[in-house]
Amino acid sequence: MRSVLIQDLQQGRLTFCPVGRWLMLGRSGRLSDVVCKDQHVSRAHCRVRGRPDGGLDIEDQSQFGTHVGSQTVQKTAKAKPSQIVTLGTSYALRVIGLLDDDSSQAGLLEPEPPQRLGAHIILLREVGRGGMGVVYDSWDDQRQQRCAVKWLREGGKADAENIGRFRQEAELQGRMGDYPGIVKIYDLGVVMGSGELFCVMEFVDGESLLQKMKAGIERAEGVRIVARAARATAYAHSQGVLHRDIKPGNIMITSQGQVRLTDFGIARALDAGSGRTMTGIMLGTPGYMAPEQIRDAKSVTPAADVYALGATLYAVLTKKLPMKGKNLVEALRAVMNGEVVISPKEYLPDLDPVLEAACMRSLAFNPDERWGDPALLATELERWLKHHAPQLEVQLDGP
Repeated sequence: MRSVLIQDLQQGRLTFCPVGRWLMLGRSGRLSDVVCKDQHVSRAHCRVRGRPDGGLDIEDQSQFGTHVGSQTVQKTAKAKPSQIVTLGTSYALRVIGLLDDDSSQAGLLEPEPPQRLGAHIILLREVGRGGMGVVYDSWDDQRQQRCAVKWLREGGKADAENIGRFRQEAELQGRMGDYPGIVKIYDLGVVMGSGELFCVMEFVDGESLLQKMKAGIERAEGVRIVARAARATAYAHSQGVLHRDIKPGNIMITSQGQVRLTDFGIARALDAGSGRTMTGIMLGTPGYMAPEQIRDAKSVTPAADVYALGATLYAVLTKKLPMKGKNLVEALRAVMNGEVVISPKEYLPDLDPVLEAACMRSLAFNPDERWGDPALLATELERWLKHHAPQLEVQLDGP
């Protein structure tokens, strides 16, 4: 169910307001879906309905008036995300925005406990989990904005390697500051009692490149996204950070089309002598890992990220991975042995030679034969876009 999330600023409560369905707000528990206890709130004060753009339709039915910002509602009005709606003289509600949740129902939001994490984070719903913990769509009371929280659950039982890597992820991703093409890290905290770690990061209202590929993506749009991811990777390298796990699932696209590189869970500082990689452990995602990364994850260079970008481009173009073999073991062995990658043109006879060459150069077995900088790959792809899809040239997410 698609709903608009509203926060009661008096009590901190969160309410789902379904898109296309009216809820009554008022002082009476018998007449209202959401009760607002205040002497200047009418028993049935106003109706609100979620809008597909994340705002609210409002219909005033009160004696005391309803206000959107500083404007009094004259029978009906619209409120945009982040605006304050005041019932009567002072009972305030904030419109947070659209929330997609198939399991939600109208009324007060009661997520699985704990509802609050730390002093000012409210967990709304789980949106994913993996080897480095659980990710929640959340609300930051202090910053008054949506955020994502990655929580290293069972942190008290986690080994020192995972705890160290989690801290390192927050530190390295935080090093990128406000660069718009990389998901921002705001805070690193510790859960009182359990000692479990969590980090608070930018909320990306959108979907991953992997999700877009599964739904079907136009070739030019896929090339644009990889080009923007390459720019973000180049910036990370300029800040001394190697990602080591670039893949479609770690590239997010906002609802406005902006591209965000995320999940630096196995990233490494380029100036670190040894990093946190355990001997004998292969870190990365098979299919997107360079040959040298498969052999020894501790000694990879920025060229490994270029390979991963090339593999991502290959997957976007062909819907396949640049690996041979009947199974994963055979495929990994083929990559390590430098067996020639099948050209994407074998699957796409009409593929432009520029895209084929950009892809194959990224996937060269010898790191020295790949693009020397992800920015060079981005430039090549942007040049192709300029001639084949100029409408996608707009730089939506920074340099």
